Amino acid sequence: MTAFQIMKQGNAMLVLRLLKEQPLSRAELSRRTGLTRATITGIADELIGTGLVREGEIARTTVGRHPTMLCLAPDAYCAVGVDLSREGVTLCFADFTARPIFSRSWGTDVPREWVLAELTEAIEAKKKKCRTLGIGVTAPGPIDAARGCVLTPSGMEAWHGFSAAELGERLGLPVILEKDTAALAIAEKHAVGARASFLVLLADHGLGGGFIYNGRLFGSAEGFGCEIGHVCIDVNGPLCTCGNRGCAEVYASVPATLARAREMGKDMDYKRLVEAAEAGDAACRDLLSRQADALAIACVSAVNMLEPTCILLEGELCAAHAFLSPRIEEALSSRCFTQNGRHVQVRVSSLPHNGRAVAATRLMLENFFEGRENDDRFGRV
Repeated sequence: MTAFQIMKQGNAMLVLRLLKEQPLSRAELSRRTGLTRATITGIADELIGTGLVREGEIARTTVGRHPTMLCLAPDAYCAVGVDLSREGVTLCFADFTARPIFSRSWGTDVPREWVLAELTEAIEAKKKKCRTLGIGVTAPGPIDAARGCVLTPSGMEAWHGFSAAELGERLGLPVILEKDTAALAIAEKHAVGARASFLVLLADHGLGGGFIYNGRLFGSAEGFGCEIGHVCIDVNGPLCTCGNRGCAEVYASVPATLARAREMGKDMDYKRLVEAAEAGDAACRDLLSRQADALAIACVSAVNMLEPTCILLEGELCAAHAFLSPRIEEALSSRCFTQNGRHVQVRVSSLPHNGRAVAATRLMLENFFEGRENDDRFGRV
């Protein structure tokens, strides 16, 4: 029986999902699933036989036999992630436990066809060494996730019309294309909780959000979802690229903050701006405070409408969390309609520095552990 055939068996998938969270003994798996020890032993033997699971350490207990722990086999499969961004392209491989094992990047000065040729060569080489689940691709919107096509994200003209589906056909692998903020939200489920409701904020070129509701991705298969950057926070504000006025991203995105810094004679990147603020530069602290206020207004609206239990800062925002998080939390505590003593925590991302590429790999892993041999868009709400 193949791994994908076992994947279709409900009890086997239940065991795999539990082992995805942590190593467990057969006895503990029986207790958590309600299945008999004999049933668990049979499932474990099948999963070990296909290479998905292996026996790990022997747990030390104070009484009785020391049980042997079962865990996922890291080399059972690998997943490929490709992040398309305004800064360039990043390729990432992750093992079956979602641990990144390789990454490579190309800048914006490298032609698209050159990047695609090198991507194809790298993925083909990996396929020969490891069973590959498929390719997850992330990009800013707008995208057509259902057709696997990047549409017209601003600042990424070289990738307009790129078909991730055709890349998969060329490599003989399934492909999932997802908006970057949605992919980040999916990737954060392990850290926040499989059935949690939470919001991620990414403020790179614009201001984007990804929302998980009770463990399910909020949004359409066409790539539209939590457009928090286009919540109006000032009806008389500047014109936004979307056609509306006073959108949150006009005030809260990193480029908007850096543009205000240049107007003040401070031509620097966001990291240096944060460092200057931490060193006591009053003007830089004021800039970050203004950014925090704009984010807070948008987050209050999001919490009133969506009721996330926490908000995660992604990307460059993580560098400024010491300034941003308390300001946003204070606004949420004092202004939200459904306060009732409920505290919405603002936290930094659990992902590594190349978070979007790592998130791309987890699109395929999530697809597998949800029991889908072919993508059906993560059971969206």
